[in-house]
Amino acid sequence: MNSKIASSTSQRVALFGKIFTSNLKSKWAEVLIYEKDTIIYVGDKAGSEQYLNEFTQKIELNEDHLILPGFIDTHIHYILGGLQVISNQIKECDSLEAFHKQLKEFVTKEKDSEWIFAYDYMDIMFPDNKPHKKYLDEICPDKPIALMRYDNHTYLVNTKALEIANITKETPDPPRGLVEKDKEGNPTGCLHERAMDLVSEYFPKRKPEEYTNALHASADIFLKEGITSCTDAMVITRHCQHFQEIYSQQSDQLPRASLSILWNEELEEKINTWKGDKFTLYELLGIPELDKLKVNTVKFLVDGVLESKTAALEEPYIGKDENDFGIKNFEEDQLNEHVAKLHANGIQAHFHAIGDRAVRMALDAVEYAKKKAGENTNIKDPRHYIAHNQIVKERDYKRFKELGVHTSFSPVWFCTDSESEEVDKLLGFPRARLQYPIKDLMNAGTVVTFGADWPVTSPRPVDGIETAVTRKLLGNANKDAEPWCPDQCLTVEEAVIIYTINSAYVGHREDITGSLEAGKKADIVVLDKDIFKCDPSTIHETQVRLTIVDGKVLHNTLKGIEIK
Repeated sequence: MNSKIASSTSQRVALFGKIFTSNLKSKWAEVLIYEKDTIIYVGDKAGSEQYLNEFTQKIELNEDHLILPGFIDTHIHYILGGLQVISNQIKECDSLEAFHKQLKEFVTKEKDSEWIFAYDYMDIMFPDNKPHKKYLDEICPDKPIALMRYDNHTYLVNTKALEIANITKETPDPPRGLVEKDKEGNPTGCLHERAMDLVSEYFPKRKPEEYTNALHASADIFLKEGITSCTDAMVITRHCQHFQEIYSQQSDQLPRASLSILWNEELEEKINTWKGDKFTLYELLGIPELDKLKVNTVKFLVDGVLESKTAALEEPYIGKDENDFGIKNFEEDQLNEHVAKLHANGIQAHFHAIGDRAVRMALDAVEYAKKKAGENTNIKDPRHYIAHNQIVKERDYKRFKELGVHTSFSPVWFCTDSESEEVDKLLGFPRARLQYPIKDLMNAGTVVTFGADWPVTSPRPVDGIETAVTRKLLGNANKDAEPWCPDQCLTVEEAVIIYTINSAYVGHREDITGSLEAGKKADIVVLDKDIFKCDPSTIHETQVRLTIVDGKVLHNTLKGIEIK
């Protein structure tokens, strides 16, 4: 059918307004027209006339509105974040008294539960910024408590939980984990990285409906904030069935999603016992392919985080221990072989790498995998990528482009706050001034994407765009403050490109989304103001008024406008 001629049963929608397309060949437009799930025209008003007819719904947006491609997040926690939303969350507090007040409420609320769980504690809640089991015991000594640190890399548990898990002063650190102990050798209650497993195996199992509710809770947040496509950054194999069920039944109400399957003992066993050299994750996990749910990525937690000194560094942390280089979760030869197996099957590797040693290990693993594959032209480029990249050695900048390795940054972290000040002390100068070198990597030719890492940080793309541009706390309360690592500041255009077409490319969806072009899917957002022209320190105040996925309106707060 000629796209210029609309059938009487096919509704066309024409959006008139200020449009940034993320199409580098034609960045700005005045009109966007879509039919069903597909964009059929993007351009000026004169050229749109031939696409308009009696069946077209014409929507004139006001001069303050801005139309963009839907935002695409390459590192977010879809299922984990949703579970936190429907669970007990510790709201922001900066004192033990405020924390205890909330904890008492949780204890009362969960009086019939076996365990008490809560998420998002921060070190600043405790005296001297040192979490300890005693602060939980004071409120609830007779029922196990497990609190997840805001970064999802540490549990703080009480004495009862330690007793149930049989964690004592004799308990050794597990491989790739740390049982924090005091000067007398007694556990403090802080369990870092894989030491978290020592207690989590005793947690009661969640009910299936909790996962369904969690996914819906996350999807509602994403759509409200204009996220039309995302990658869940850490999915364990048993969670796949929950995604499969909800996406097979209700995909028209959800954003596009990709799953990054965590490399663990279970996945490794599935790969090692697979009959034959070739496999897909769909085959390996026994799940069907679905249009809006992509499963072709494996997540490697190469190291931990700087705050708990579990990020893997090439030079030691500042302190008394000259041999404190952090924790690497794999030996180099192990990681090399794991990545080589995936690469040979065209499966994308998604690395969590905070420290410079972890980043180097990830780059080395991809280099090894590509050399091992040789000149095999049957392997489709998996577009491997490294998330976080907080500390990267300058000598490694050029290796990203040379190896075809891309990046995902969490831009809300690009500023100075109480947590980053503590990290600066652990790194020392000048190393502390070289964090998140996004601009340097872009200048070296690296494809850069954004991933909020929610619920660790805000899920809102507009928050990330502001911080990427200003390198200051949201709102820039201190206008005269020096940006954090000012040479790494981006322009608004660069940040939007990163959050749209760049992220679509790394997610293998650039053919259908990421930019507003004829023939692509109608994944569209409308903002209530022009972030290209407003004061950069006010970008975070922007609200998403309309979110469209596949031509379906999934979020709408435009006054007086209903898209049929």
